[in-house]
Amino acid sequence: MIESCLVFQMSKDECVNALAKHANIEPTVTITVWEELLKENKAFFREYFQASSPTQFSSEANGTLHSDD
Repeated sequence: MIESCLVFQMSKDECVNALAKHANIEPTVTITVWEELLKENKAFFREYFQASSPTQFSSEANGTLHSDD
């Protein structure tokens, strides 16, 4: 379901809210899965955040993603 959120270029918060509302998934579950996906797919998320919003990229990547990862 997170993949569907990514297709619609949602932020993490938008995805958490959408899955809580439409799929009754607890926010902590979505956040945990999102963070694990972020760790395992750094290059994808770096490009995703950059393409969806340069400002979002900066805030999402702050302390999480580094150019040398």
